Amino acid sequence: MGEFAGSLQFFEVRDMSKMKEHFFEVEQERFLEWARERLGDQSLDEESEAYESLAQEYSDMNDAFEEEAEYRWLQRQSFHEQYVEFSSELDQAHVLLRSSESGPHAQTTCKLVYAHAVTLLETMISRSVQALVVKDRAFLLNIVRQIESIQKGKKFPLVEIAEHPRGVEGVILKSLSEITFHNPATIKTVLVALMGDCMKDLDVSGIAQICKVRHDIVHRNGKTIDDDPITLKPDQVYEAMSNIDDLASDISRRIFGALNKTKDEF
Repeated sequence: MGEFAGSLQFFEVRDMSKMKEHFFEVEQERFLEWARERLGDQSLDEESEAYESLAQEYSDMNDAFEEEAEYRWLQRQSFHEQYVEFSSELDQAHVLLRSSESGPHAQTTCKLVYAHAVTLLETMISRSVQALVVKDRAFLLNIVRQIESIQKGKKFPLVEIAEHPRGVEGVILKSLSEITFHNPATIKTVLVALMGDCMKDLDVSGIAQICKVRHDIVHRNGKTIDDDPITLKPDQVYEAMSNIDDLASDISRRIFGALNKTKDEF
């Protein structure tokens, strides 16, 4: 079984590597075509300053396109749909675990589903935080006031803000996209900074141990800091998913409450 798993992993890594190479080649060809149009009939010398300058300009242009696409996507987001999507994905994880409980790879599936459930929560929170910043200037200002305390040691020079196409909002969104929400303290800190009193009594203790186990699965190859292998039973994974769902539901409910309160004030 170990040889089979090792062979399977080898083929998966090899196929992934081939895909990356293909995408790189396609993107490189697009850049070269774009660069030739910019330079006219001039040949492309990869060692030249002109080539380096165009490569940087092309990279910056793609980054700007991606950020703008992400911004418009955030504008379209429905907080209700975000939670519905989270719940749907979590239900699918339940089905996957249930179908493999007595199979030969049950332990691997338990660990994958366990870690995936935390990722689903992280994604929902990250999207919600960024969408709130885009949809309501009050939330943007709340984060602006505390972003340097949230991301300790990071400074936001005026020139960076001035150069960003969307100014303060764009810089804040980029900063928020770099935050990982699989740490209970981070979740609480960011949500309180963003939404204030309605998040102050949010209880994140139910996922503290879950996040710790998830970290060991993802970053220590399924072993504890003492190098002991982690073994999960399906019931443990179901319980973790239930706790994660409870927190996601609570956060969603508080967001709805805050948004409805804002509407009533106007």
